[in-house]
Amino acid sequence: QDKVTIYGMVEDEIDIINDVVIDKEGKVDGVLIANNAMIAGEFRGIADVRLVFKLLETAHVQCDLKAYEIITDKGAFFSGNFERHPDMNVAASEL
Repeated sequence: QDKVTIYGMVEDEIDIINDVVIDKEGKVDGVLIANNAMIAGEFRGIADVRLVFKLLETAHVQCDLKAYEIITDKGAFFSGNFERHPDMNVAASEL
């Protein structure tokens, strides 16, 4: 499965069919739409993730999030709203 990894700064909409990774040095300010998202850096905006939204310990996230599942590592920061996608009768993939 292909992943798109963001290492720098993005101020725009990211609409990916597969998975998005925001690297520890990455910063995204905007809209994120993806199957799965793994955040190690910073994200601010609106996220619509069909399956798993995972925050690693270095993540700093301020967003309105809609996802099937959210996973946060110890030390990760999340501020915002969370709405769960309805059960889509699929197993959440492991990032």
